[in-house]
Amino acid sequence: MRGTDALRRSDAVARSYRAALARLVRGEGRHADHAGRVVRISPASVAREAGRSRNPLYTTHRDILDEIEAAAGGPTPATDLAARIAELDPIWRT
Repeated sequence: MRGTDALRRSDAVARSYRAALARLVRGEGRHADHAGRVVRISPASVAREAGRSRNPLYTTHRDILDEIEAAAGGPTPATDLAARIAELDPIWRT
């Protein structure tokens, strides 16, 4: 029975990290440091958003670290905005 409880707890922790990552990717962070801001996606920001420690990411949930790394390199609201500004920049210089 104890093993099952530990697995459930581990699954719940993983879900909270993934939900936090998804919110940050969408630019919808809920943490006071993230709300209404563009946040650089990192293990620290995901853990902060999830309300959890970073340590389990490195010890137990290394697969989520890979997801964080992939998300950090992908499009985010900040990169979308930067691309749009670069696209419009020549128009505003004329």
